[in-house]
Amino acid sequence: MKNVSSTDAAKAIVERYLASHERGQYTWRPFVKRGIYRREDYRYHADLQGLLPSAPLGSYSYIWGVYPSTGETTLRFALIPYGPVKVYVNGALVGESDIFSERYRSKQILELPMRKGLNDLVLLCENTSGGFGCEFGTWVGKLDATPFAASARLPLPATPQLPYRVEEEDVFALRRRLCGW
Repeated sequence: MKNVSSTDAAKAIVERYLASHERGQYTWRPFVKRGIYRREDYRYHADLQGLLPSAPLGSYSYIWGVYPSTGETTLRFALIPYGPVKVYVNGALVGESDIFSERYRSKQILELPMRKGLNDLVLLCENTSGGFGCEFGTWVGKLDATPFAASARLPLPATPQLPYRVEEEDVFALRRRLCGW
């Protein structure tokens, strides 16, 4: 590439990249100073007692993410609950923590059914005196789910606040209505 301007070189690199990769969505990776973050072992750490210290006992928080899949498959998913946790994929309950995993914070492996395209992954965590939140991710490493957001209030447009205690069916009805689930 002798006597080529940097603009022409950059253009050639970009065009080659685009030609050899199929079209897809951008992945946004926001920087957060505190929140749900990925540790060195690629598992997400969601300590909801630290994130939501004023959440009363018996309240719930939803952790929601989107996982893209190239086809119908299963995802081996590791869950280390700090308290009661239910796992939903595309609106269907596919697993939940047990009392032993919650008490000893031991790992549970779940097989999550994935369909082709984007899959909604929702973790419903209950605040108890034993703990609130969980660690989660794939059992062997990276889980590129975007974005994971936790809230005792659902991030809805034009909704100032929702109470901490929201019935399970409500969050999925709102998700269907807002996002065409």
